[in-house]
Amino acid sequence: MNILQVSAHDVRGGAARVAYSLHKAFSAQGHDARFMVRCQSSRDLHVHSANGWGLLHAVEEKLEGIEARTGLQSLTFPSSLALPLRSVFRSSDVVHLHNIHGSAFSLAALPIVCRARPVVWTLHDMWAVTGHCAHPLECRRYHEGCGACPHLDLPPAMSRDATAAMWLSKRAIYRACPRAAGTGKPRLVAIAPSLWLKGIVDESPLGRLLECRHIPNGVDTFTFRPIDKTAARKILGLPATAPIVALSSAPPAAIYKGPEHFRRLIEILPQALPGAVALVFGEASGCRVATGSRQKSRGKLVETGWVDDDRLLALYLAAADVYAMTSVAENAPLSVLEAMACGTPVAAFRVGGIPEVVRDGETGLLSEPGDTQSLCAGIARIAADQKLAARLSKAARKTMTEEFGLDIQARRYLDLYQELLATDGH
Repeated sequence: MNILQVSAHDVRGGAARVAYSLHKAFSAQGHDARFMVRCQSSRDLHVHSANGWGLLHAVEEKLEGIEARTGLQSLTFPSSLALPLRSVFRSSDVVHLHNIHGSAFSLAALPIVCRARPVVWTLHDMWAVTGHCAHPLECRRYHEGCGACPHLDLPPAMSRDATAAMWLSKRAIYRACPRAAGTGKPRLVAIAPSLWLKGIVDESPLGRLLECRHIPNGVDTFTFRPIDKTAARKILGLPATAPIVALSSAPPAAIYKGPEHFRRLIEILPQALPGAVALVFGEASGCRVATGSRQKSRGKLVETGWVDDDRLLALYLAAADVYAMTSVAENAPLSVLEAMACGTPVAAFRVGGIPEVVRDGETGLLSEPGDTQSLCAGIARIAADQKLAARLSKAARKTMTEEFGLDIQARRYLDLYQELLATDGH
């Protein structure tokens, strides 16, 4: 098949990496896989720019500024309207959308694209069913049409309250998406990577306008696999015997990642787990450890920066005793799957789709949302109890290979593409 995927980014961020992993899996299986993005970080020749050229690009930049001032989101990206005219689109059999709320695709173009090709849309968060935010936290106004938004600062943030207008726009756009002639079956299928998100979509007024199915995210279990910890630490220059806790950074602007819990965890970890090293992917955002200092590569805090190489990332994860996550809102985080595939137990809050993967006491340990003290205790328990750690590690790896492998995910999507093409008369 000829498969075109569309996303805001290619390799930066969990949603982008899910899409790019699928892109590579499809290519490896002999399919003509193309990837169109707004912001490209890789050097993959099969990754295409979603941006317009010349005057069109200037118009898009101007419209992006207007959207930012008016509170509109991903409605006025004109290149999307012309997408059916591009050769990369005309040669495709199916179009697969990922995160599009980064000015990578105009939602208003969805009915146009659906008329030309069957469309699959993987929902990496709740944006498709809300007036603006990716995760509304405790707010349920998206069930009532939004408006009077109490959290305009939630990503993707709005400068003024246009949530009601966005909600109504999404409803009109979803209603305008065509169905296959003759069968009446939808040409647009939304995918929820977690059962938690599928439940949210199915119960929401906007989500009920979409056909939503569940396909879990997958991980490359060959690249991400158990590696001898002693060897991994020696290669990376990490302490040979100290307990190492890996975690992704949570800067203040990353509200969903729980920055306050991240900072608190960094502070209390040395007391709960003496001698522990916090291995932070990204920047620790000014966190201070027990010694009162931040050090790039020694002491109790090690910052890796952003790790784009999967093999290096797997080495870091395999070197850790525990992977910790402080997120207060998550769908189906790829980082958790990668850690578990490396045989590294996960400690996290019981939020979103995390419990579907981190099964408490079986493949990891869960704490109630916001209870950083309990989360820290769970981390210390795994690091101190070798028998528990070995049991969780074995179960985590087994779960990934049997239920969440990238090959399983790719096959499920390919089956869906074939179904849509058959329905469409191809």
